[in-house]
Amino acid sequence: MTRTLLFEIGTEEIPAGFMPPAFSFMEKYIEKTFKNHRIDHGEIITMGTPRRLTLMVKEVAETQRDKVEEVMGPPAKVAFDAEGKPTKAAIGFAKGQGVAVEDLKVKETPKGAYVYVLKEEKGGKTEDLLPGLLEQLVRSIPFKKSMRWAYRDIRFARPIHWFLALFGEDVVEFEIEGIKSGRTTYGHRFLAPNPIELAKPEDYVEAMEKAKVVVDLSLIHISEPTRPLYISYA
Repeated sequence: MTRTLLFEIGTEEIPAGFMPPAFSFMEKYIEKTFKNHRIDHGEIITMGTPRRLTLMVKEVAETQRDKVEEVMGPPAKVAFDAEGKPTKAAIGFAKGQGVAVEDLKVKETPKGAYVYVLKEEKGGKTEDLLPGLLEQLVRSIPFKKSMRWAYRDIRFARPIHWFLALFGEDVVEFEIEGIKSGRTTYGHRFLAPNPIELAKPEDYVEAMEKAKVVVDLSLIHISEPTRPLYISYA
């Protein structure tokens, strides 16, 4: 089973030159982080306006892949005596790996026969990992210049006002210095100032367009010059 991840950082106006590097970092960060945590996923999309940085990841697996690791131990001739009984070396290695001596295996390597053990780690739930991963993303985005505001210690290009974080229909709950994540976002400051509650990530682009904000610039059609277009800048 998979879900779509939607993450929006709502801010005051970020300088235009700061945004392309931020989008690039967000894409590379989530790709590398998901790989390191064995989380399969589909397309990664970054979008936004001067007032928001948005990340959408499609087909995110609900659980990590299981991990099977081969841990090498001492040489077989050290791990077992002449009668094939385990020595203190084998017993200590097994204890250190949290397995029974009977679970030890022997394999031939270019350096000779060695004892090893297969350790299996069951994949956890992605939703349990996302709060920490998204918080780290926020704290890691590099800017030419960052600032602190109010009483907060966090530094960012401009003050952060909200976090929109959805994994499918569920909120990814986390908090950074009093700023809590939720399913609320905002449209154009003057033309559609009321808060917008999103049920699921797939509603995001259309909801923003109705609120006079085009977050995905690929949707702009030059062939429609009479169509009113508003980009959130406040």
